Amino acid sequence: MIHLPAPSFVDFHTHYSGCDKYVNRPEVFVVQSCMWGIDTIHPRANAVTLGIHPMQRDAAELMGRYSGDLLAEDFQNFCDRISVPVIGIGECGWDRRSTLNPEEQDKLVSLQADLAIRLSLPLILHNVGATHKVLALRKSLPQNCEIWHHGFRSKAEIYTQLLDAGVHISLHPKASQNLQVTADLFRQGFLRLETDDEEVPVNSLYSEWAARLEVDPADLLVDSL
Repeated sequence: MIHLPAPSFVDFHTHYSGCDKYVNRPEVFVVQSCMWGIDTIHPRANAVTLGIHPMQRDAAELMGRYSGDLLAEDFQNFCDRISVPVIGIGECGWDRRSTLNPEEQDKLVSLQADLAIRLSLPLILHNVGATHKVLALRKSLPQNCEIWHHGFRSKAEIYTQLLDAGVHISLHPKASQNLQVTADLFRQGFLRLETDDEEVPVNSLYSEWAARLEVDPADLLVDSL
């Protein structure tokens, strides 16, 4: 866990190009999601997450290359080369569009979940058509290993299932307004906001959710990650 100097707007998940919108917005703490061995760290990123995405072109090669120890060694080498903290493993997960078969995707998630446990870091999950696997993974891992479902914009019943199971959720800019979102869930650390591939700055999302919840945007700010 890292503690922020002051409660901040946090974009919990964006990509290299998404960091551009924050060049003149110093009030936002920016978390860049990096694909293993592919992405460059944006100068505006305050922190990163690192993972093997099921859709990245060399996922099968990486899966064949790595054992747990080698993955941890390369992860540490990555950390030593960059000037910002790595605050999570991922995004990793499942995608029915991937060239990897379901069993291979399971193996890749398991490899990265083991790394997250080993390093006491949150696991950031990508999920397209595999909510049952997210729930099963949450059940199988130690409770002190946080799991975050990034980019959530699915149905309200799935949202409730995930929260009830202890899965933390990062809301996509297009998340439904019908979700049972409360300020307390932000304060308790179960909800965060992200922009993913969208151009909207996260400040605007904080203002929109605060207006819906009839609270001040400051009530939703984050002081640790």
